[in-house]
Amino acid sequence: MRQHRILVGVVVLAFVVGVLGYFPSQALGAEEPLYVALIWHNHQPFYKNPATGKYMLPWVRMHAVKDYYDMASILKDYPNVHCTFNLVPSLIFQLDECAAGVKDTRHIVAEKPASDLTREDKEFLLRWFFDANWDRIIKKHPRYWQLLQKRGETVSDASIARAIDAFTEQDYRDLQVWFNLAWLDPDFKENDPVMKALVEKGQGFTEEDKRRVLAKHVEIMKEVVPLYRSMQESGQIEVTTTPFYHPIMPLLYNVELAYVASPKLELPAQAFAHPGDVDAQLGMAVRFYESHFGRKPRGLWPSEQAVGQEIVGLVHDAGFQWMVSSEGVLARSLGVSLRDGSGNVTRPDLLYKPYIVEQDGKAVTILFRDIVLSDKIGFSYSGMNGPAAALDLMNYLRKVRRDLGGTPGPHVVTIALDGENCWEYYENDGKEFLHSLYKMLNRDPNFKAVTVEEYLKAHPALDRIPTLHTGSWISDSLETWIGEAEENRAWDYLARARDVLAKYTSENYASEAAQAGIALAWDELYAAEGSDWFWWYGDDQDSGNDRGFDELFRTHLQNVYSYIGQPVPAYLYIPIIPEEAARPDIKMTDFVKVTPDGKIDSGEWASAAMYFKTAAAPMPSGDGDMVLRALWVGVDADNLYLRFDVKGGLDDLYGRDVTLAAYLSNPRRPEANSIPRWSEQGRAATVIGFAAGTEIRVDFESLSGPGSARARLAFAGGDETWVDVKEITGAGADRTIEVKVPFADIGLKSGDAVSLAVVASRGGKNVDMLPVEGPAEVKVPEIITGKTLFKWDDPAGDDHGPGTYTYPLNAVFKPGVFDMLSFEVLEVQDDIVFQVKIAGDITNPWNSPVGVSLQTIDIYIDTDHKAGRGKTEALGGRHVTLAPESAWEYAIWVEGWNQKIFTADGKEVQAAIRVSQDPVNKIISIRIPREALGDPQPSWGYQVLLLSQEGYPAPGSLRVREVLSAAQEWRLGGGHDSEIDPNVIDMLAPAGTTQEAILGAYDVNASKLAEVPMVYAGK
Repeated sequence: MRQHRILVGVVVLAFVVGVLGYFPSQALGAEEPLYVALIWHNHQPFYKNPATGKYMLPWVRMHAVKDYYDMASILKDYPNVHCTFNLVPSLIFQLDECAAGVKDTRHIVAEKPASDLTREDKEFLLRWFFDANWDRIIKKHPRYWQLLQKRGETVSDASIARAIDAFTEQDYRDLQVWFNLAWLDPDFKENDPVMKALVEKGQGFTEEDKRRVLAKHVEIMKEVVPLYRSMQESGQIEVTTTPFYHPIMPLLYNVELAYVASPKLELPAQAFAHPGDVDAQLGMAVRFYESHFGRKPRGLWPSEQAVGQEIVGLVHDAGFQWMVSSEGVLARSLGVSLRDGSGNVTRPDLLYKPYIVEQDGKAVTILFRDIVLSDKIGFSYSGMNGPAAALDLMNYLRKVRRDLGGTPGPHVVTIALDGENCWEYYENDGKEFLHSLYKMLNRDPNFKAVTVEEYLKAHPALDRIPTLHTGSWISDSLETWIGEAEENRAWDYLARARDVLAKYTSENYASEAAQAGIALAWDELYAAEGSDWFWWYGDDQDSGNDRGFDELFRTHLQNVYSYIGQPVPAYLYIPIIPEEAARPDIKMTDFVKVTPDGKIDSGEWASAAMYFKTAAAPMPSGDGDMVLRALWVGVDADNLYLRFDVKGGLDDLYGRDVTLAAYLSNPRRPEANSIPRWSEQGRAATVIGFAAGTEIRVDFESLSGPGSARARLAFAGGDETWVDVKEITGAGADRTIEVKVPFADIGLKSGDAVSLAVVASRGGKNVDMLPVEGPAEVKVPEIITGKTLFKWDDPAGDDHGPGTYTYPLNAVFKPGVFDMLSFEVLEVQDDIVFQVKIAGDITNPWNSPVGVSLQTIDIYIDTDHKAGRGKTEALGGRHVTLAPESAWEYAIWVEGWNQKIFTADGKEVQAAIRVSQDPVNKIISIRIPREALGDPQPSWGYQVLLLSQEGYPAPGSLRVREVLSAAQEWRLGGGHDSEIDPNVIDMLAPAGTTQEAILGAYDVNASKLAEVPMVYAGK
């Protein structure tokens, strides 16, 4: 569902021998069984607002009735299958409260009699009560699907308004029931007589029917934790825990630990380094766990599997014996490659076993997950028949077992997927897959399913990791939670709140009256440290309701101040996530060449973005007036250009008390104001949709006529005041107002994205604003300058592979997004930068961490130009081969979520790869440390393949989209439905030949792949 990301859990496959009790004693060899320990991770962020006592989102309840109970109870049918479950303490806390009667907002609206619903209630129902997988859940129930069609599949204010009037009282009551009934696990809908009868009834529900469904929810929630406790006591499952509010431990310890994986990351302005908070979150988790399970936890799931050498001692001191992380962290820790360019494990002897990590003599065991199996369960298998998917997983395990044949064991294979969010994408909630998998594990003597505790008790870890890499399951780094402007601002707000709370605590430690408020405030501070808030900030993740998570985060921080009687900073009432950007009437297409004199010379604004309006903006104060007609926004490499067109021209404004002020967000400044200058407070405030850090102001009272506009630059004081900084010399007034502002003057750097709005005021009151629908958005161009080492132009319009390919049918695949225009290699200080220019707009519809979602870019480098040296096989899933004389020594794989360098011998080069994009010039830049490749030579050859990124790849494919004979929504067309069709959309062709001839030379009947040459300078 849109509100949730797929969280990662762990399946541990252990190869063991010669053990006592549960494990049969036998010699290593072909008869050795493969031991499987599944760790399902169950987690929800802290949705409660303690100030109101309400839960703001319903997902604890919904996943309890659909997933949490069933995921454990299903095992009772398979006594030989033992699993490990991780339950985050803040999740258990919410289960306790919801079972005791505390309600979420959707529960409250659901139980309200349909006859008493207000218009606000009806809007709420229509917006939020279709939050379920439409294909797998809603469509299965005809009445629920009918209601969705009646509302409409698109959600807008206008469509909701129409639906409010179209829905009858019975429609609303049926919707109240179906949202809660559909979310029930299929077993409850089939085996509970009352629920089954309601499903069969389908419509015309009564208020009593509704009460029964909601009562069933509460009944199930009460049984979840007791079920897990009893199954742990019986020995079939192990229950582990996580730091209480699911924080990223290395970032709490010190945000500068993010530099370990990402040395050039932009960090927050405010320092945050509080190892004591890690200790507190771990201690709270241990005590809470013990109160629910009657024993101390042995295993720890570090939030987001984020670990680092510095946190090992704290984990040990909290009493944990083992923890789990991800395969990439192991590779970075050992400095070795674990997979080749086709995704095959090359070092199973290293990946599939536990390790010891130690800090100051304090040792903890750690296991690492198998990424491929994780993604198969979490992403790929949902599109397969359940039994077939289970068989595919077992075949993967059989291959692992064969690959480990003869290797001294035992071994551990780690897979990651969560226990809750992926199942709604499976048919029938994944029942067929899980039953098929468990049945095979339960019966096959070659496999044994065990808990991690069982495994480690029999086979303690022996190998040691000298230094544990600081990273997480995502890209082996911490960039998902820090480094983007929104994320950094959230860390700044958190740091400020913590400083205020720590100071207040120190000053009032002896005050008995203050202690209750202090305790509540610290709990809210710890809740705000949770990973989920930072996950949804920035462009790299999208929940579909990011602003809801933003509100929750700021609510927790507001409560910190309120509980200790301190004033809440105004910026905490303004969303960190700006309002959705307005769509320009004219899009920016290139750099502008503007002389800021106000004269509007021919063509100087032709490449700029333009926002136009025909009526006065509605102002909350009611004092609206039509002043602004259009806003123009342009850039060049060093400057921002603004043009303010006003109704009727400027003659009537000179010498008058009229001001035009442009407000910009500023990711480089920690101070921001929640409202613009001259705004009223409260409900009458001028809402621009973002926190403003910079003001560019033109006062007409000081202008007597055309000439210099005498614009002023001011920065936010952070307390709703504006501090004048300097006069902007590049500003002119004539037919319009034109202003040139150097990016350096406002502290912006390349790649920064800012929101922008212009506010007009008269007599000290804001009377007009532009844009009206939301802020404008502009990005500082990513200009990379250096010495050009190699450049190759590619024809436009050849984004058709061998000449026959067509784009997938979904609207995200806009024309030109796979059309490469040029490839350039630059030497920039200690880095080598590869730049790929494309014809289409660079978009990020799936919110990748690097701002590029659609494209996969392969760069192959031939360093010696000698046949018989290097590798001719392309990376997995490309379905091409390199020409023998163009064999590659390095292959660089870049897409939104993975950036890796492989050598011809199958090893991965450990290097910090940075990807950025310049949407104005439509350039994707890939920056690699020179030391990773060595000094580029003029004789080097290059080949660049532009492919389509695929999140659900075929087996053996490094995430590239397949070609079929006819295009489908998510598949390219124009091929032969074979594994010989090259999955390459565009590439570099040497002089004297064409891409179409090269890629078109494949032969399906002869199973002959297309052979791709390199291009060389001067050839």
